[in-house]
Amino acid sequence: MGDRIVVINNGEIQQIATPMEIYERPANTYVASFIGNPQINFFEGIYNKNKGFVELNHSSIEFNLNLKNQEKITLGIRPENIILSEDTLDLIYLGNAVIQSIEYLGNESVINFDYDGELKTSLISNKNSFTIGKAYKVYTSKSKILIFDHNDQLIG
Repeated sequence: MGDRIVVINNGEIQQIATPMEIYERPANTYVASFIGNPQINFFEGIYNKNKGFVELNHSSIEFNLNLKNQEKITLGIRPENIILSEDTLDLIYLGNAVIQSIEYLGNESVINFDYDGELKTSLISNKNSFTIGKAYKVYTSKSKILIFDHNDQLIG
């Protein structure tokens, strides 16, 4: 087995790297969605350069980015980096979600939840219990957020 892989889209090379590099630092949203199961979650936002914040529907996250004011961006967050909780946590708050389904996989579960009308996914340890139809707060760690510009290229 090779130690590097090539991701191609429509005959064009998107990225050449180790599997871990592609997973952790994908060149663009296509590569990010190509590798990983369950697939990465994407959250659309706007960068407010004057304030230094990425604004989502329910939260603002401070980032110092070299972008135009009011530029559209996409945040990518892997399912294992999404935390659902009833409590307030000292993490980046993304908003509220209602659990739609739970798929038990042994020592972990895939939780599909409705976030502003879009289905998103969290991969959690089975040590936590969740209820279908119940609302939870959605969190992540700032260090686990991938930032893609309006051209879908990784910038942070």
